Amino acid sequence: MARKSPIVFITLGLVLLTLSYLLAADLFGLMPDSRQAVLDARKKVVESLAVQLSVAASRGDIVAIRETVDALVRRNEDVLSAALRRVNGERLAVSGPHDGYWKIDPEGNSSLPNQAIVPIYRGDQRWGGVEVRFSPLYPSLLFGVELTPLLKLTLFVCLLASVGFLLFMRRTLRHLDPGAFLPARVRFAFDALAEGVVMMDKRGSVVLANSRFLADTRREEQRVMGARIMDWDWCLAETGQPAPDTPWMRALRDGCRQTGKVLRLEVADGEMRTFSVNASPIVGEDGKVRGVLATFDDMTVLEDKNRQLEKALSELQASRNEIRRQNQRLRVLATQDPLTDCLNRRAFFDLLEKSIARARRNGVPLACMMADIDHFKAVNDTWGHETGDAVIKRFAAIITAKLGADDALGRYGGEEFCLILWGQDLARAVSHAEAIRAAIERDGAHPPVTCSFGVAVLDADIVDGAALVKRADEALYAAKEAGRNRVERWPVDAGEERARDVPA
Repeated sequence: MARKSPIVFITLGLVLLTLSYLLAADLFGLMPDSRQAVLDARKKVVESLAVQLSVAASRGDIVAIRETVDALVRRNEDVLSAALRRVNGERLAVSGPHDGYWKIDPEGNSSLPNQAIVPIYRGDQRWGGVEVRFSPLYPSLLFGVELTPLLKLTLFVCLLASVGFLLFMRRTLRHLDPGAFLPARVRFAFDALAEGVVMMDKRGSVVLANSRFLADTRREEQRVMGARIMDWDWCLAETGQPAPDTPWMRALRDGCRQTGKVLRLEVADGEMRTFSVNASPIVGEDGKVRGVLATFDDMTVLEDKNRQLEKALSELQASRNEIRRQNQRLRVLATQDPLTDCLNRRAFFDLLEKSIARARRNGVPLACMMADIDHFKAVNDTWGHETGDAVIKRFAAIITAKLGADDALGRYGGEEFCLILWGQDLARAVSHAEAIRAAIERDGAHPPVTCSFGVAVLDADIVDGAALVKRADEALYAAKEAGRNRVERWPVDAGEERARDVPA
């Protein structure tokens, strides 16, 4: 059985109470009696007719009596029919369908509220009578119930009062404060919740809101009660666009719980607040959704903290990137020669040791080359140190252009450079050095310079990078002694280590 709304029962009670007042007023004679007024009017018509017909009967004017009866029926809408009858029962005249209207009750009394007999006298003796049938006082309904003015008023009041009270109660109950009927301890517990809580009816109108919600939204309780908060300017937290729907209205419409929906609302002075909204439908005993309970968790402070944390993380990331760039710069400064951008001596020897270990591990040949600019002191003395630096830079650039992807160039000191040639045996390394020497010789820059090269390859007797460089250095000085601008390999022809006093 469907559960009726309390509003319907309240409306029914008010209507019945109003009807009881009407019936009590009629019982005490406070209602106008239109029935008696109609009967009094008919009585006067009958008495007047009796006088007229008695005068005509005393003269024996039957025609006048008939015309008077006929005129009565034709001119009076309240009269349905009439008939002239002698005392002996002889009917002398009839006007209207009298036989169908005239009735005699079981007790033999022909004078009823809707009909009467007008006696006609001739002298002191009754001569006859006129039977007059009037219209019913009130229309008849089912089972002979008459539609009296009191019944009309009752039906009218029932109809209008039902509609009026129903609308009035709906609007009145919508604006009632349910919290006023809650026990103080329940209201205290409701307001003690850390998040905003709102109870709404099936139209989405607020029927109950705790103090946390009112404080977070910066609104007064009088403005919130009965309002449809879905009409407020809710926005989507992700895009800032107006929210096309709200979680509590979806819960009402679909009957499903909505959780974790993030919305934003502009409160006083343009301040934006962010809420995480949960909404659960309130279902009645009949299984129908009667309302919704929504919670509003203010996430504004948490969101601000998250933004500050994101900003701090961004600044930290920028700082880390800057530190990484600075470290990279320091690594460059620590490993590169500032004049030629090739490896400095320390970085070159670190790479050489790694290359030797890798070559032995993979069984790949490895060559080391020493290169030196011929008569570089004369360049400095003649053209100056600035020109000398330019010659060194040009010299390093030409060598770098001739290196492979796994090869390396390092500045050994002054105008001396050391090269690592990956995957090259002695013959290929010597050929490579010759190609570099020729490129420098025909470079055509001013002042023109030449260079000398010494080449050595890794073998089983090499214990470390210094030993390999020493062999290449011996070959270089052999090239110097042999006249410069040439390439020599280790072992040198003399088979002895040359002293390092050969002029540059």
